Amino acid sequence: STRDSVTGTMTPPCDSLDAATYWLTDQNSGNQEIILQSGTIDNEIIHYVHDYSFGVPRAKISSTSGSNLTIVDCGYTRCFLSGKDKDLQWVFAQKISGITFRNGHSNGGGMFRIEKTRSKILFEDVVFQLGRAKFGGAVFVSQAENTITFGQGCLFTQNYAQRFGGAVTILSSNDVRTNGATFLLNTAKDGGSI
Repeated sequence: STRDSVTGTMTPPCDSLDAATYWLTDQNSGNQEIILQSGTIDNEIIHYVHDYSFGVPRAKISSTSGSNLTIVDCGYTRCFLSGKDKDLQWVFAQKISGITFRNGHSNGGGMFRIEKTRSKILFEDVVFQLGRAKFGGAVFVSQAENTITFGQGCLFTQNYAQRFGGAVTILSSNDVRTNGATFLLNTAKDGGSI
Protein backbone atom coordinates (compact mmCIF):
# COMPACT_ATOMS: atom_id res chain seq x y z
CA SER A 1 0.00 0.00 0.00
CA THR A 2 0.99 3.61 -0.28
CA ARG A 3 -0.03 6.52 1.90
CA ASP A 4 0.21 10.30 1.64
CA SER A 5 1.83 11.29 4.96
CA VAL A 6 0.19 14.73 4.95
CA THR A 7 -3.43 13.77 4.19
CA GLY A 8 -3.29 10.16 5.45
CA THR A 9 -4.99 8.99 2.24
CA MET A 10 -4.29 5.32 1.43
CA THR A 11 -4.16 4.06 -2.15
CA PRO A 12 -5.02 0.53 -3.22
CA PRO A 13 -2.13 -1.94 -2.92
CA CYS A 14 0.40 -1.99 -5.74
CA ASP A 15 1.33 -5.29 -7.40
CA SER A 16 5.00 -4.97 -6.42
CA LEU A 17 7.57 -2.77 -4.71
CA ASP A 18 8.80 -1.72 -8.15
CA ALA A 19 5.24 -0.59 -9.00
CA ALA A 20 5.01 1.32 -5.71
CA THR A 21 8.29 3.15 -6.43
CA TYR A 22 6.94 4.15 -9.87
CA TRP A 23 3.78 5.45 -8.14
CA LEU A 24 6.00 7.42 -5.76
CA THR A 25 7.85 9.00 -8.68
CA ASP A 26 4.60 9.81 -10.52
CA GLN A 27 3.21 11.60 -7.45
CA ASN A 28 6.49 13.53 -7.03
CA SER A 29 5.15 15.74 -4.24
CA GLY A 30 6.98 14.33 -1.24
CA ASN A 31 5.63 12.99 2.04
CA GLN A 32 4.43 9.68 0.56
CA GLU A 33 4.95 6.38 2.34
CA ILE A 34 5.26 2.91 0.89
CA ILE A 35 4.07 0.25 3.36
CA LEU A 36 5.27 -3.25 2.51
CA GLN A 37 3.17 -6.27 3.36
CA SER A 38 5.01 -8.53 5.75
CA GLY A 39 5.04 -12.30 5.55
CA THR A 40 4.58 -14.78 8.35
CA ILE A 41 6.91 -17.36 9.82
CA ASP A 42 5.21 -20.01 7.63
CA ASN A 43 4.69 -17.87 4.53
CA GLU A 44 7.61 -15.66 3.50
CA ILE A 45 6.82 -12.74 1.18
CA ILE A 46 9.78 -11.36 -0.75
CA HIS A 47 9.64 -7.94 -2.40
CA TYR A 48 12.03 -6.99 -5.21
CA VAL A 49 13.45 -3.63 -6.26
CA HIS A 50 16.36 -2.77 -8.54
CA ASP A 51 18.35 0.47 -8.86
CA TYR A 52 15.55 2.83 -7.83
CA SER A 53 16.75 6.44 -7.87
CA PHE A 54 14.85 8.59 -5.36
CA GLY A 55 13.51 11.75 -6.98
CA VAL A 56 10.93 12.50 -4.32
CA PRO A 57 11.64 14.39 -1.07
CA ARG A 58 10.60 13.09 2.37
CA ALA A 59 9.51 9.63 1.18
CA LYS A 60 9.19 6.81 3.71
CA ILE A 61 9.32 3.04 3.31
CA SER A 62 8.09 0.82 6.13
CA SER A 63 6.48 -2.56 6.78
CA THR A 64 3.45 -3.92 8.55
CA SER A 65 5.39 -6.24 10.90
CA GLY A 66 9.12 -5.42 11.12
CA SER A 67 12.40 -6.57 9.61
CA ASN A 68 12.16 -10.22 10.70
CA LEU A 69 9.08 -10.77 8.48
CA THR A 70 9.65 -8.23 5.67
CA ILE A 71 12.25 -9.08 3.02
CA VAL A 72 13.42 -6.95 0.08
CA ASP A 73 15.74 -8.74 -2.32
CA CYS A 74 17.89 -6.46 -4.47
CA GLY A 75 18.35 -9.26 -7.02
CA TYR A 76 22.15 -8.83 -7.16
CA THR A 77 21.83 -5.15 -8.12
CA ARG A 78 21.66 -2.08 -5.89
CA CYS A 79 18.24 -1.40 -4.29
CA PHE A 80 18.21 2.40 -3.88
CA LEU A 81 20.31 5.44 -4.68
CA SER A 82 20.01 9.19 -4.34
CA GLY A 83 18.28 11.12 -7.11
CA LYS A 84 17.21 14.64 -8.01
CA ASP A 85 13.75 15.99 -7.15
CA LYS A 86 11.69 18.33 -9.36
CA ASP A 87 13.74 21.29 -8.02
CA LEU A 88 16.95 19.45 -9.06
CA GLN A 89 18.00 18.97 -5.42
CA TRP A 90 19.64 15.66 -4.46
CA VAL A 91 17.31 13.64 -2.19
CA PHE A 92 16.96 10.22 -0.60
CA ALA A 93 14.22 8.62 1.53
CA GLN A 94 13.52 10.37 4.84
CA LYS A 95 12.92 7.13 6.76
CA ILE A 96 13.26 3.41 6.08
CA SER A 97 12.07 1.04 8.81
CA GLY A 98 11.14 -2.56 9.54
CA ILE A 99 12.75 -4.23 6.52
CA THR A 100 15.51 -6.76 5.75
CA PHE A 101 17.45 -5.92 2.59
CA ARG A 102 19.57 -8.67 1.07
CA ASN A 103 21.57 -9.61 -2.03
CA GLY A 104 22.62 -6.13 -3.10
CA HIS A 105 25.61 -5.93 -5.47
CA SER A 106 27.28 -2.91 -7.11
CA ASN A 107 30.56 -1.00 -7.29
CA GLY A 108 29.73 1.44 -4.48
CA GLY A 109 27.11 0.56 -1.85
CA GLY A 110 25.79 -2.94 -2.43
CA MET A 111 22.25 -1.98 -1.36
CA PHE A 112 22.21 1.80 -0.92
CA ARG A 113 24.19 4.64 -2.48
CA ILE A 114 23.51 7.89 -0.64
CA GLU A 115 25.33 10.86 -2.10
CA LYS A 116 25.12 14.64 -2.37
CA THR A 117 21.81 14.61 -0.54
CA ARG A 118 20.48 17.33 1.75
CA SER A 119 17.91 14.90 3.15
CA LYS A 120 17.94 13.95 6.83
CA ILE A 121 17.76 10.13 6.77
CA LEU A 122 16.75 7.65 9.47
CA PHE A 123 17.04 3.86 9.31
CA GLU A 124 15.30 1.91 12.14
CA ASP A 125 14.89 -1.87 12.49
CA VAL A 126 16.66 -2.45 9.16
CA VAL A 127 18.80 -5.49 8.41
CA PHE A 128 21.47 -5.19 5.70
CA GLN A 129 22.48 -8.73 4.73
CA LEU A 130 24.69 -10.24 2.03
CA GLY A 131 25.65 -6.98 0.31
CA ARG A 132 28.66 -6.98 -2.02
CA ALA A 133 30.56 -4.01 -3.48
CA LYS A 134 33.98 -2.61 -4.19
CA PHE A 135 33.34 0.10 -1.55
CA GLY A 136 30.69 -0.19 1.20
CA GLY A 137 29.34 -3.72 1.03
CA ALA A 138 25.87 -2.58 2.14
CA VAL A 139 25.90 1.25 2.12
CA PHE A 140 28.04 3.92 0.45
CA VAL A 141 27.68 7.49 1.79
CA SER A 142 29.38 10.38 0.00
CA GLN A 143 29.03 14.15 0.36
CA ALA A 144 25.87 13.90 2.49
CA GLU A 145 24.99 17.34 3.87
CA ASN A 146 22.64 16.29 6.69
CA THR A 147 22.39 13.66 9.46
CA ILE A 148 22.16 10.01 8.45
CA THR A 149 21.29 7.73 11.38
CA PHE A 150 21.44 3.95 11.47
CA GLY A 151 19.37 3.65 14.66
CA GLN A 152 17.82 1.08 16.96
CA GLY A 153 17.43 -2.40 15.55
CA CYS A 154 19.75 -1.88 12.57
CA LEU A 155 21.94 -4.89 11.82
CA PHE A 156 24.73 -5.13 9.24
CA THR A 157 25.63 -8.77 8.71
CA GLN A 158 27.60 -10.83 6.18
CA ASN A 159 28.43 -7.89 3.91
CA TYR A 160 31.65 -7.74 1.91
CA ALA A 161 33.67 -5.01 0.19
CA GLN A 162 36.65 -5.70 -2.08
CA ARG A 163 38.47 -2.54 -0.95
CA PHE A 164 37.11 -0.89 2.21
CA GLY A 165 34.04 -0.63 4.42
CA GLY A 166 32.69 -4.18 4.59
CA ALA A 167 29.33 -2.82 5.77
CA VAL A 168 29.51 0.98 5.28
CA THR A 169 31.84 3.41 3.49
CA ILE A 170 31.61 7.09 4.43
CA LEU A 171 33.35 9.81 2.37
CA SER A 172 33.19 13.60 2.90
CA SER A 173 29.93 13.56 4.85
CA ASN A 174 28.92 15.80 7.75
CA ASP A 175 27.15 13.53 10.25
CA VAL A 176 26.69 9.75 10.00
CA ARG A 177 25.60 8.03 13.21
CA THR A 178 25.34 4.37 14.20
CA ASN A 179 23.20 4.80 17.35
CA GLY A 180 22.16 1.30 18.37
CA ALA A 181 23.31 -0.43 15.16
CA THR A 182 25.01 -3.83 15.34
CA PHE A 183 27.79 -5.02 13.00
CA LEU A 184 28.44 -8.79 12.62
CA LEU A 185 30.62 -10.79 10.21
CA ASN A 186 31.31 -7.98 7.71
CA THR A 187 34.61 -8.16 5.83
CA ALA A 188 36.81 -6.00 3.59
CA LYS A 189 40.46 -5.56 2.70
CA ASP A 190 40.43 -2.42 4.90
CA GLY A 191 37.77 -1.58 7.52
CA GLY A 192 35.87 -4.79 8.25
CA SER A 193 32.65 -2.94 9.04
CA ILE A 194 33.18 0.80 8.48
